[in-house]
Amino acid sequence: MISKIVVTSRAILAWQASPDYQGVCHIALAQEGHCRPGEVLLGTDSHTCTAGAFGQFATGIGITDAGFVLGTGKLLLKVPPTLRFVMDGEMADYLLAKDLILQIKSEMCAIKPRTLWLLLKFF
Repeated sequence: MISKIVVTSRAILAWQASPDYQGVCHIALAQEGHCRPGEVLLGTDSHTCTAGAFGQFATGIGITDAGFVLGTGKLLLKVPPTLRFVMDGEMADYLLAKDLILQIKSEMCAIKPRTLWLLLKFF
């Protein structure tokens, strides 16, 4: 099992959203087509992990790490244990996928707080 991985990928050193965009970076990256399956996305926004919905590994990093990535194009990451969730059935119309995921995560943390550091995959 791989416990560490060195990330080397194309870095977007000078990126600008379309002039009409008025939102935050983790949304702009998706809307501008920079979230692609199988790629790695590192961002300083705490919501960077939402790009996992596009089939890529996305995680938030600190500003020092971001500076290192921009300077070298590399970052050493520890690969977290992964839990796979397969959803079956239907949810009420007033619920969103985010509601389900947040409920699962809150129940997991109540049982074992260290589950915050697991990678969760929902299917």
